[in-house]
Amino acid sequence: MSVDACSKVYLFNLYFNSVFTSTDFLLPPMDQLPTPSNELSSIDTSCKDVYLALMSLNLSKPFGCD
Repeated sequence: MSVDACSKVYLFNLYFNSVFTSTDFLLPPMDQLPTPSNELSSIDTSCKDVYLALMSLNLSKPFGCD
C-alpha cells in the first residue's frame, strides 16, 4: 500500500494512462473526413454579446470542462 504522495500520483498516472490511452489509434485518411459545415457562419454575435457572456462567468469557480 502506498502512503507517499508521489507514489500515489505515480500509481494513479499508471492506471489512468493504461485505461484511457489507445496505442492502436489511427487517424482516418484525409479524403474520408466529413466536409466542414457552413451552419456556424450564420451565427451573429456582437461585442456586447461577448462582453455579457464574459461578465456572467463566476470567477470563484474553477476553470475547465466538466
